[in-house]
Amino acid sequence: MKFGEHEYKVRGLAPYAPARQAEHAQAALSAVFGLEPTTPARFAWKRRGPRYRLLLETTLGLRFDAVAAGAQRIVEESLLAWARLMRERHGGDRLALGGGVFMNVKANGLIAEEPWLRDLFVFPSCGDESNAIGAAYLGWLARAGVGAAPTPFGPAYLGPAIDPAGVETLIRTRDLATKYRVTEHERIEERIADLLVSDGVVARCAGRMEFGARALGNRSILANPSDHRVVGTINRMIKNRDFWMPFAPSILREREADYVMNPKGLASPYMMLAFATNPKRRDEIAAALHPQDATARAHLVDEAWNPAYHRVLREFERRTGIGAVLNTSFNLHGEPLVASPEDAVDTFERSGLPHLALDRWVISKK
Repeated sequence: MKFGEHEYKVRGLAPYAPARQAEHAQAALSAVFGLEPTTPARFAWKRRGPRYRLLLETTLGLRFDAVAAGAQRIVEESLLAWARLMRERHGGDRLALGGGVFMNVKANGLIAEEPWLRDLFVFPSCGDESNAIGAAYLGWLARAGVGAAPTPFGPAYLGPAIDPAGVETLIRTRDLATKYRVTEHERIEERIADLLVSDGVVARCAGRMEFGARALGNRSILANPSDHRVVGTINRMIKNRDFWMPFAPSILREREADYVMNPKGLASPYMMLAFATNPKRRDEIAAALHPQDATARAHLVDEAWNPAYHRVLREFERRTGIGAVLNTSFNLHGEPLVASPEDAVDTFERSGLPHLALDRWVISKK
């Protein structure tokens, strides 16, 4: 992990901490950083002044998972207090959120449980690129006039599309049929489902690329969510994820009640909420859950938003009875999401992935 870049990853450790140690860490961190609204914390790492030394003293003897849990508790309490304050100031029962701190799916899940909240939307991208969407809405409202209601954002498949003719050319010019087994399928979704059942793991590159921080089926590595072995397989092949960082399930929207606890029926098209899971069917998606607390960063797949990906899940359901697949981003560790067919083939060749479903072709290592 890199300093200044991967700190968010340690939040996945929080569920491992014993409650008493988590409370101790929360108190220690609160004392160091002084999170009162009138006294914002300023922390200078390079100078290593009194606050730095106090941090070392107060966390001495605490396990790393306890420190992560203490930080997570502070974030959750702060965001809940902020959401309640916004409710007091502005009223309403619908909340839209954006920015890096709201990539914290556990905190978002707690906000979603607030009794007054009827609907929650969390924008799926937290960097400067999201300003383009805000600018588009602002321009639309300026033209439409006061009181106009814009169409809600989504679906997020705004990136470049896959051109079948370009894929054919790529297969020919890269001589892929000589190096690999290349087959064309009229009903590619059925073939993907067959491979998920037999081999467990398939990379999928089809349709338009996702906008934002999450892979939503079109640039994804898919796996059988009921097979614990696929976690180690994917990590060895391509991802090299730390043990505490869970994968996520893509779940047919019509099957959500079988797998996640969502009493308000909130939409979750972008994996921005953590849900408790249904213990009766938990084993069917166990590989896609957090290994410690069995929560799910669920992607609920609506047929109208992505018919082809919905068909993949449907075909897998027909073969297994499971209405979900494990979904993780199609990229090598530390690299961006694949965009083009060339990217997909390059990543396939540099990894241990056994199968690549590229538009209507399947490329398999012999």
